[in-house]
Amino acid sequence: MTYEAITALASNTSLAVITLMTVGWWWICRRTGSSHALHMRLWRILTGNREISHPQIRAYIEEQDSLMAFRLSSGMRVKSATHADRAIAFVTARDLSPDLIRRVGDYFDADELRMASRPSNLLKIWLFFATAVLLLIFAIAGFASFEQRVLVSLKETGTWLWLSSSEAQAVRPALLGDRPILSFVECPKADFQGWSARDVAILCSIRTNPALGPYIEKTRKRQRVTFLVLATFSLVVAGSQWLEFLRANAAERLARQLDKWAATSAATQPINVAPEPAAATPLP
Repeated sequence: MTYEAITALASNTSLAVITLMTVGWWWICRRTGSSHALHMRLWRILTGNREISHPQIRAYIEEQDSLMAFRLSSGMRVKSATHADRAIAFVTARDLSPDLIRRVGDYFDADELRMASRPSNLLKIWLFFATAVLLLIFAIAGFASFEQRVLVSLKETGTWLWLSSSEAQAVRPALLGDRPILSFVECPKADFQGWSARDVAILCSIRTNPALGPYIEKTRKRQRVTFLVLATFSLVVAGSQWLEFLRANAAERLARQLDKWAATSAATQPINVAPEPAAATPLP
């Protein structure tokens, strides 16, 4: 391995490590809703592990450390350690799954210990539909990025087509029928079905243009980058929509469990019946 290769590998590795650390710290701050962990890590890097001498300040920082650890592990952004104790007792008494609470996110109010909102069926249908459409866009853009032809439209007629140096194929939905192919070798004698006379005249006129090959090569590189960016963007957005769909499903499950627990508690709670008033004693 050459020195240049080693230098490039070290540079790429360092960049990957820095990127992973940045993403990790962003995720921690986002999940805990606070930059306390980042500030304390920077403080300890700068000052070492020297213990804070002031007892009240030390106790406060230790409580904040514990609170951030609880937020990170449970996903519940409680305001204080007291709220954390109440949340733990609430989850334990109702035999709730900590993983379910963690996946619900903002649908559950950790301070009030109740559902902040309940996702509607329309929202879940929309999230599922949006994920499916975005995945379809990702698949189309991904396949298109490997296409050797270029996607262009004829300025005069507005016809969209896949163009190469040897042929052109019309772009149209599969439900509308076959996508006709115009081979430049057969120009201009063949009777091309599915093409307008003006489309055939334009395409047959450019087949001998010496600028066609360089134009296709240049356009192919630009389109490949565009399709890759579109595929990446649609995949990222589809992933976020799918996670939101899973979060909505988890919120619905948690709401049903809380409703069931409330109904069970109300059914098993003893009913206090007021004693009947004593009969009045007749006067003599």
